[in-house]
Parts: sequence; structure tokens; C-alpha cells
Amino acid sequence: MPGARDAAIAALLSGEAPGALYLVGPPSSPVGYMSVSFGHSISAGGTEAHMDEVYIRPSVRRRGMAGEAISTLTKMLSQHGVRALHVRIPGEAPRFLTRMRFSPDTAVRLTRTL
Repeated sequence: MPGARDAAIAALLSGEAPGALYLVGPPSSPVGYMSVSFGHSISAGGTEAHMDEVYIRPSVRRRGMAGEAISTLTKMLSQHGVRALHVRIPGEAPRFLTRMRFSPDTAVRLTRTL
């Protein structure tokens, strides 16, 4: 669904959707991005963030840039009152995320595409 993906990105960039795209690397020549959306959760005790995508250019992967960017993001989100950051990973979580204190949630996530 490339059209739906483009519309979702446009909504983030325009401020229409509650979220943001964060660039990774120097502003003059970024090497990647992170996509984060926000919502409110009673169980989290307030605002929660969902990291939908993390992309780092293949030629510069495995240098710790994603981990550094996520670490910076978590500090910034916490300073702004975000109570939880969720990352959806297909399959097994990368080791760097478990080292960053991300842990599997005990709840089962069910999705109905609308």
C-alpha cells in the first residue's frame, strides 16, 4: 500500500497526525530516520510513544547509530512526559534493544486493519 504509506508520512510531516519523523545523523546529510507516533494510555499512566520504523542507510549500519539515536530519543521523550516507548519488532528483538532495557510485553497485541 504505497499510497497509504505516503499519506501517513505526509500526515506526520504536516503535523496532522500525532507523531514525528526524527532524522538520524548530521542535519546536512542524515543517514536514517525514526518514525514515532503518540497516544494516550491509561495503563501507561499518560502519553505513550510507538516507534514504527527505524531506518539506517545500509552502508553505515552496525556502527551504533540506531542505538545512539534511540537512546537520545528515549531521554527526550521522558523529559517531555512520555511514559512508555513501544517498539514493534517482527521476530526476535535485536540485542541492542534488550541492552537498552526494552523488554517483551506480557500483553498480546491484536490488530484489526480498518
